[in-house]
Amino acid sequence: FKWRRAIAKGYLGSKEEAIAELVAILKQKREWFVQSEIAHLYYESGKTEEALRYAIDAACNQGEPEKKWKLFLLMGRLLCDKGMVEEGKKHILLARELRNRSGWKDSEEIEEAMDEFGLEEEQGMPASTLLRDLGKYWYDIKGDYCPRSEGTIKNILTNNRAGFIDGDDGKDYYFR
Repeated sequence: FKWRRAIAKGYLGSKEEAIAELVAILKQKREWFVQSEIAHLYYESGKTEEALRYAIDAACNQGEPEKKWKLFLLMGRLLCDKGMVEEGKKHILLARELRNRSGWKDSEEIEEAMDEFGLEEEQGMPASTLLRDLGKYWYDIKGDYCPRSEGTIKNILTNNRAGFIDGDDGKDYYFR
């Protein structure tokens, strides 16, 4: 209910209030669709850097890729606006391929973006290839937003996939 109320406030023009409510929801429940809504609201407010940060988090978060097609379309626009046209085009193609993979027709939004950025239907790659390639790209960008520090591995948990780092700043950090 809180999520829907925040979205409604955004549609009614109270974008800053909607963003604040969605950020509060995100602290309780880190879902890609909440991050995606925040990204869309920031984009509509002209704050492309913040929009891209939340969009990248949403793309990296768990969720069915077919349901994220609007997110990928937004990321395409954001990246093109920032001058990263080739990466942006790949995101637009991914949005289209995911819709096609689900048996859905292209949306007006996708057709407009394809025309705007000079994309041809034949330029598409399989969605699985685009997801693999862009997934690496998202994690690289996400790493740029993360604060960096150094430390020593303190221990590795029994699953050999996680553990703790004794940071040079005196704090312990969990890693996975």
